[in-house]
Amino acid sequence: MSEPGPTPRQRTPAALWLFPVVLWAFATLFLGGDLGKWNDDFTFSTRDPATGQYDTLRIPQRNPETGGYQFWRPLHFLTTAPLQTLLWDHPRALHAIQAAAHGLVSILLYVFLRTILRSNAGAAAGALLFLVYPVHHQAVFWTSALSTTLATGVVLTLLLVYAGVVRGRVRWWWAIPLPVLAFGAACFNEQPTALLGAMPLLAAALAPRGQPFVRTIRDALLIPGACGLALLLYITLYITTSDGRLPGTSPDSFVATGGLPGEIARVARDATAWLMLYDFRKGALAFGVETLLVHPWRSLAFAGAFTLALLPWLRLPALGGTSVPPLAPSSPPLAPTLVPPSTPRCALATIVFALLALTLAFFPVVLIRQYQLVDSRLLYAAAVALATLVALAIDAGRAVLPRQVSVVGRLTLLIACFLGATMLVGVQGARQARWAQDVALAERLREVLADPPDRVYFYPVRIDDRATRTGAWRFDDAFWSPFAYPWAGFQFVQRVVYARRELYSGFLWLWETPQPVVGFDEHGLRLRYEMDFLWPWGWDLVTGEPTTDAMRAHPPGHVVWWSAVVPFAVERDGSPTFYTRVRIERADNDDADVEIPLLRDALASGRIPPATLSVYDWTRNDRVEPIEGWRDVRTGEAIAFAWPAPWHAMHHAAELAVRDVAVGGKGAIATPLPARGEPTRAFFRATLTPAVAEGLRRDDGVRIQVLLDGEVVGTLRLSAAEQWAMGRWAAFDVPIPASERGAVLEIRASRLLAPVPGDAGFSVLVTSGLRDRVTPEPAPGEGDDVSSAPEARP
Repeated sequence: MSEPGPTPRQRTPAALWLFPVVLWAFATLFLGGDLGKWNDDFTFSTRDPATGQYDTLRIPQRNPETGGYQFWRPLHFLTTAPLQTLLWDHPRALHAIQAAAHGLVSILLYVFLRTILRSNAGAAAGALLFLVYPVHHQAVFWTSALSTTLATGVVLTLLLVYAGVVRGRVRWWWAIPLPVLAFGAACFNEQPTALLGAMPLLAAALAPRGQPFVRTIRDALLIPGACGLALLLYITLYITTSDGRLPGTSPDSFVATGGLPGEIARVARDATAWLMLYDFRKGALAFGVETLLVHPWRSLAFAGAFTLALLPWLRLPALGGTSVPPLAPSSPPLAPTLVPPSTPRCALATIVFALLALTLAFFPVVLIRQYQLVDSRLLYAAAVALATLVALAIDAGRAVLPRQVSVVGRLTLLIACFLGATMLVGVQGARQARWAQDVALAERLREVLADPPDRVYFYPVRIDDRATRTGAWRFDDAFWSPFAYPWAGFQFVQRVVYARRELYSGFLWLWETPQPVVGFDEHGLRLRYEMDFLWPWGWDLVTGEPTTDAMRAHPPGHVVWWSAVVPFAVERDGSPTFYTRVRIERADNDDADVEIPLLRDALASGRIPPATLSVYDWTRNDRVEPIEGWRDVRTGEAIAFAWPAPWHAMHHAAELAVRDVAVGGKGAIATPLPARGEPTRAFFRATLTPAVAEGLRRDDGVRIQVLLDGEVVGTLRLSAAEQWAMGRWAAFDVPIPASERGAVLEIRASRLLAPVPGDAGFSVLVTSGLRDRVTPEPAPGEGDDVSSAPEARP
């Protein structure tokens, strides 16, 4: 059978463009780009925080070990930094550029799909669904993720030109710049270039009938091979110029072979949940509707625009086929004039191409351990492959289903587009809400501490706020505070709060990466040196040495005196709680209270209420030996003292069921103590969780008794009316006399008031330790270690 003849090139009515344009504007610019800044947006500006001036538009890419140039996403830095710097005061313009880039990628996807499919219906549907697919919202609204969007656009351009070369639509020399495009895409962002691994299958899918097999093999190997060499060059430059800390630049950054099956299963599970919008669509849709209701006049204006835009589409006899010309005012230079081959071999190769591209999009996420999770922007390239599969399904369905079904299909597509666009409106509303909370927090920080001295460390203890609380965690957790990110917190303080450079803040890293604060004592807190690249001052406050040298000389980390610390928590509603006093808790109950000097004036003037932050001094744990061998008195079951979670405290504890309520629970635990030649003391702490304290009457609570060989040697009362709901741990200790035969130590918990019918059981958290590791203090001059001695407080 001969190849079908050319399809006449028809001019599409310009009115058909109105619906995609209105849909794009609604989904990406409903709030006019008024979305503020988030995360990396604070870090890429080169403006001086104090003056707003800038000397350069480039962020230096220097290897901190060698001082040489570090080749990592150079086009990303050459694009993002200038845009963030030049348009720092115009975030709406930044979001408009981001929206335009996403619209351009959607058009490129349409043209590419029109190249590999037989019908316009599949291409148009796939591109429209990609346009409003909310799962990749970071690539649409996060202006610092523009490089992901641009890299995907470059990859689509490369695939489009490659398809034209394979089909004979353009001359062979069009393939010459393709390796350059591959290299350039990686210079924006590496992950989208993984789609190029499926290029050879396009040669099999699009090869004209009767083409010699040798030429098909040549097209499948030569051009993709050249692109692969270009990517290999990028990888080589990336690795050889790095210090080994960037993802994929050291053997330790890759998942071990034995861990690959588990990592593949994890990524597959997370990616499926994201692509299917699990724990996302409900929240995004609900908040989208809420955002529409908050802006009724704008919503009505878009409703009118959609009504006008849909009229030309409703008059079409069918969506797709040769009866409807391509969705463009005039065919682009690379748009097909020949219908792609329709043999089973071609169809199968096209399907395998899309499936392989979808799989390869997650290849870097699986292989490199620094990718801690499947995130929204990582799904942008994957969404291209998924849209291709959807377009293929629509293309195949049109060939076998009755034409009457096209009306149902058109209605289904319309509903899907409106749902996706509404979810993207919800994302816009959430980003706007996030920025509003951040601005309110900045105003409150300035109100409490109007002019902090240089080198102040703002210490976020807890972050409980969310921009949204819809119950869909993938949606709600997509909009965290700037204090949740190592690189954003101090930039937020410098650029947004105070417009000053000599200030710093910590962060509360929400994933498995270690937190920056490693310890506390009466003098201050210590920050781990793994966060050295975030330290803005360039020297250790204690030693005065450069941080790199100090890192090697003093492993415990930086010291920040309490006189330069502002501890605070961000509450559920976004408001800050300032801690005017810090209680240093220790396992041996030798606690210490520290007043925060920087908050003294705000407390005295009534701008903030008094609040105490309880922290734990891990360095004193060597003075206490944990009591081992605890068992349930009734059942003999072993009791493990583990981290109480979810909980903000830093104690190892066990849950002890309260007697008279939890029948059969662990209301009493005991352990045998070995014979001792010297007396000692057993140290305990106990607390009620906030959920338990809130559920009790104010005069109710818990009585904890400690018994030694059946005799009560210590008692503690925990009242719900007291401050246990704030996470306080009550400390108490009991004497343990010397004993030649040992003893049995027992802890019992009972309720202060008699329970009433319907009361639920609850638990109290208890810790324990024996003070039997204390060594005598050395005499003056014996064994002094100057490097570890407490520093004099400045």
